[in-house]
Amino acid sequence: MNPVLYFPVKTAPLQMEAGFFPLGRDLGGGDSDHICFLSDNERDRYLQNKRRVPESRHWVTWSMDDEPLHSLHCAALMGLIEHLERSKVEIPLKPLSGWREEYGRYSRTPSPQQLERLQESGETLYKAVVMSVQEDITVLANRPRSALVMGHICTPSFWDPKYVKNASFWSIHQPVPGFPRDERVADRLGAHVSSKGPLVRFVWTLCSDDKLDHHPDHPRAPWRDVDKIWYRVERQITIPLNGEGTIFLIRTYVHPLDRLSDEQRYILREAIEVMPQEVADYKGLSGIQREPSLLDSISS
Repeated sequence: MNPVLYFPVKTAPLQMEAGFFPLGRDLGGGDSDHICFLSDNERDRYLQNKRRVPESRHWVTWSMDDEPLHSLHCAALMGLIEHLERSKVEIPLKPLSGWREEYGRYSRTPSPQQLERLQESGETLYKAVVMSVQEDITVLANRPRSALVMGHICTPSFWDPKYVKNASFWSIHQPVPGFPRDERVADRLGAHVSSKGPLVRFVWTLCSDDKLDHHPDHPRAPWRDVDKIWYRVERQITIPLNGEGTIFLIRTYVHPLDRLSDEQRYILREAIEVMPQEVADYKGLSGIQREPSLLDSISS
């Protein structure tokens, strides 16, 4: 199966906003719009990329403010199992139903011995799942406070995952233009995705190569030196965990421009030309706005 081409681009000036839709809405992916995990003929490439990423981008936090987070982790692991089964993605693990039964036993307060077993098997399952799917997987706690307590981030778009480890929903999104400056508004949005969903949103940009891992350690070439442009879009899924937190799935797609239709390329060029300066600077696209030849190459 070829990668799905999602195209959320509009000709209106881009406003950075939450933009969540209920999963299942027709967004151009057909049956894929109804499931959380997607697999296609580029799976090996994604898994190779994950194997190259340093372990500093993988973490699991088991307690916060001296409070154990076992209930959240059990919910997250069981949620991952449930949606993997719904998505029918082949995972080279022992039957997932066995894992589900195991974590069901930890719904009550575990003993110290059980908690140790939970942490050991939980980290094993989490890493095994993430290293078998094309999505990056993180978990945001909502209680006792907002914090990104599980992370496995292999396809960032020019940001460093180390700055979001155990960070709140508000602090993670502070650099985003237009994001509410009021932490209480961010907390309400974090609480919303912890109890409603699954939801889906998209974030798009342009880049000068088709690399999946755009960590800041891999510097971007100046736009004036670029002769080929790629369309990059993230499909972001939120899965609620009964108000305790949220699973975030991030699936990055990179497409050559010739996969877009003539109409889509025209829309893409218009979107770049009318993009507000603050947003273009944040996305690293202000340079392309100043290069007429590159703009022409988008719509040609």
